Amino acid sequence: YAAHFEHGIRGKASLDDAAFVRDFCKDASVPYYEGSADIPKIAAERHVSIETAARDERYSFLSKISRKLGRIPVAVAHHMGDQAETVIMHLLRGSGIDGLSGISPRSMIYGIEVIRPLLCVSKGDILRFCEEAGLRPRHDETNDVPDCLRNSVRLELMPVLREYNPGII
Repeated sequence: YAAHFEHGIRGKASLDDAAFVRDFCKDASVPYYEGSADIPKIAAERHVSIETAARDERYSFLSKISRKLGRIPVAVAHHMGDQAETVIMHLLRGSGIDGLSGISPRSMIYGIEVIRPLLCVSKGDILRFCEEAGLRPRHDETNDVPDCLRNSVRLELMPVLREYNPGII
């Protein structure tokens, strides 16, 4: 099964992403579920960040799909870079030892098991695999703007840290 949640943040580009996933699943004969919400509106109503509202709505949607399918685990695509960013964000926020452990490979969110099988895989390896398999992943341009902590860590802090250790993920 595949599921895609359209956040209503990027207009046509976001709708095109949903269509891309829908068409890919249709061509591959993969059962597909799609959800959507106006995340900017929800974030404003709840007085939370867009990132928080997006995460909450996305996992709520995935939880509903998991339950519908017999409470199957949900696999998400967090990778090694996401793990590094999370640890650095926790460090910057003054986290204790638990936060420094980063993203767990398995967790319960909204009452469903979420697994993260790609945490030990770099984004570069994922992109190389896609290229070798003839897959053309979509790019979310909101990741290219340092308008939230995660993007600032990814785009501004990580390059500085690579000056000290070029091998850092």
